[in-house]
Amino acid sequence: MPDGRSVFKLYLLSIIDRDKTLLYDWASSRLSISEFKVRFCERGYEGVGFVTAFPHITKVFRYAPEVETVVDVRELHTATLDEMD
Repeated sequence: MPDGRSVFKLYLLSIIDRDKTLLYDWASSRLSISEFKVRFCERGYEGVGFVTAFPHITKVFRYAPEVETVVDVRELHTATLDEMD
């Protein structure tokens, strides 16, 4: 991560043999895995945690640097990493 302190494990997941492969399979996605990694690093998440990312939805689970006992979970659009409503 850009801050040199934060660490996130990325789990990039696909579900194969499903309709709408663009949503579920990274091999068919318009967004490449390397593009996703760059976008994630650019967002500047801080702390320690892990990310589960499908081509259509991403969840970030992190322990923020300020309070290590609170887990912050975010649901994001994978392509933009904008929060979902």
